[in-house]
Amino acid sequence: EASPNATLPTSDLWDYTYLGSLNIPRDVDGVVRSVPLVVGFSCEPSPQSPASRVFVPSFSLLSVLLHLGIDSFPMDADTIDVHFGREIVVRSRGESYHIPIDALGRMRLNYRWRLQDFAAVSFVRLAPDQAKVTEAGRVALAKRWCGLLRDRIAVVGVTVTGVDVGPTPIDANTPLVYAQLTAINDILTRSFLQPVTFGMGLGVMIGVWVMFALICLAIRGA
Repeated sequence: EASPNATLPTSDLWDYTYLGSLNIPRDVDGVVRSVPLVVGFSCEPSPQSPASRVFVPSFSLLSVLLHLGIDSFPMDADTIDVHFGREIVVRSRGESYHIPIDALGRMRLNYRWRLQDFAAVSFVRLAPDQAKVTEAGRVALAKRWCGLLRDRIAVVGVTVTGVDVGPTPIDANTPLVYAQLTAINDILTRSFLQPVTFGMGLGVMIGVWVMFALICLAIRGA
């Protein structure tokens, strides 16, 4: 995927954020079935400089990289390899993750878990109005929720009906934060859907044709 421009964080957040792509394009029928893991942007350092293209990871891939301890950018040459139309290879802590992608850098989402299967807590309960909470109260809240959040990826998103929702293969009105959660979970658990190649599709068609022919011969013989 490529874009002519990008909306960057405000200047007061630059010291606390990493660059990543958050948007998830939909298929032609409007359904969210895949997520781009690498996105290209046109960049003009100055009016006198020619435009160049830079690539950044998506929100889901960036979350995985940080979770795996990869937080130094630009990354070492042997940390990640991107092969468009085949796979992204991520190496960390002696392990390798081979993530299948299509020619546009998109990973097919494996919706094997429901939104309710992910541990969740209301943001209001986790971070109430600071003016109404004492220092002791903030410490108590931290102790209460640290067990849920420790060593996990925490994704903040909207789940209210009618806001930031879209159709997925499992539901016509799905909070789109669920697509990000699914992408992160698919990578970390290596629960990938492999793209169907021409050869695989041809093999399935031949197998169905052979099975149909055998059934016809069996019925005819009876």
